[in-house]
Amino acid sequence: MNKSKVSIKDSGIVFALSVFGTAVVSLVLAFIMAGNKDFLSDQKTLQWVSGIVAQLIIIGSAVGYCIYKKKNVATAVGAKNGLKLWQICLLVVLAFAMLCFMLPVQTFVSDALVGAGLTPPTGVVVENAGDLVLAIVVAALLPALCEETVYRGFLCNSFARPGTKVDVGAVLVSSALFSLMHMSPWQTVHPFALGCVIAVVYLATRSLWAGVILHFSNNLLVLLLGYLLKGDFEAFVLANWWWVMLIAIAVIIPVIWLFVKKAHVIDEADEQTLELRRIDKTKSLSFFTAGGVFCLFMWVFALLG
Repeated sequence: MNKSKVSIKDSGIVFALSVFGTAVVSLVLAFIMAGNKDFLSDQKTLQWVSGIVAQLIIIGSAVGYCIYKKKNVATAVGAKNGLKLWQICLLVVLAFAMLCFMLPVQTFVSDALVGAGLTPPTGVVVENAGDLVLAIVVAALLPALCEETVYRGFLCNSFARPGTKVDVGAVLVSSALFSLMHMSPWQTVHPFALGCVIAVVYLATRSLWAGVILHFSNNLLVLLLGYLLKGDFEAFVLANWWWVMLIAIAVIIPVIWLFVKKAHVIDEADEQTLELRRIDKTKSLSFFTAGGVFCLFMWVFALLG
């Protein structure tokens, strides 16, 4: 057993643990709240606590599994692989360009859902500087660290075929599961698109920090622009959506191309390795199916409910 790598089966188990672990803890909290009306009765407190607990379960599933299997989690997910300054700067630029491009798309999706009779979920409430700091930690930093460890460090990493720079199949599958994990029609399109871009830069650099920086920058920009500009940035982008999206895509494509161009093939695609991957993929199917079906069920439940 390779202590410095994660297999597809490892990813399936961690994915299932994180999905069902979050559901179980949410159910326990609901029972406690039903029996004790004063427990987390404030909506804002409940929002913060739920967010923190969910992320801790996600990262706990990954770290706990690696400890049990005696794997070096930092090495396995690429946390020991650093980035160059130009890469960090481009990741921040890429995050802003993605936000500009996806804002009109997400608005169109949201309007369609509202038009279909759905009620939009309550977003992160940021009323003052204290809320902003807390939101940066709970809604930006924690998701970037915890979700990237599982969905890029485990899933995308293990799905990537040996002998490839950036495996398109690994990008699409890991991004689809990342999107489905949110279990909300409102958080489907944007997480999938962002997940694809994050997966590409992760595979191109083989550094977990590429995904963390891009993910964190995206969430941070949403929070900062919303708090500081009070919706003015969103209104500007939507009013000028066609040329803003054109400029954004003119930034996104060259930046992604540069990351891919600089990528290197790390693993060799010999027949023995590929055969072991096929066997491992079969063993992992039940875990991905269980977790994926549950996420899909919750997604449909949110759509109908």
